[in-house]
Amino acid sequence: MILKQKTTVAVLALLAVFAAAPVLADSDSDSDSGGGDRDLSTLVGSWEATDDNSPTEFLLTFEGGPTRGTGIITRSNNLGSASQGAWERTGPRTYSVTQKGFIFDANGDLVLKFKGNGEVEVSEDGNSLVVALVSELSDPVTGTVVITSTTTVSGTRITVE
Repeated sequence: MILKQKTTVAVLALLAVFAAAPVLADSDSDSDSGGGDRDLSTLVGSWEATDDNSPTEFLLTFEGGPTRGTGIITRSNNLGSASQGAWERTGPRTYSVTQKGFIFDANGDLVLKFKGNGEVEVSEDGNSLVVALVSELSDPVTGTVVITSTTTVSGTRITVE
């Protein structure tokens, strides 16, 4: 009988956690309308993006809010890992981001580490962004920076179709 009571209490506790999850998630939302509408200035979400200096395409996902969070970038080629990082809000529609990842050769061996620091601006309608990015590629053993480059990345928010 005691085991049945403990199991019931555990199940009820889990249900309470799952029931509260949407409320807890919404309490950290970027909505400033008070009515649950999406804040059009938010970086949070997923984006299709292109490097303006090359044909490289990316999928960007930023999570968290309202003032900081994490990000994942997936490249359209197999030479680099997905990069992971963090972001912080710096203004009404601007953000600073840092991403880190790995670059592999054709055999899959690690040849370089990637670090990108960028400044992001989300459009007024919240459906596009531009990232001014400074990238460093470094030797994975010594940490010596071997290439530094700058580029601009443009993106469009992914929405439900």
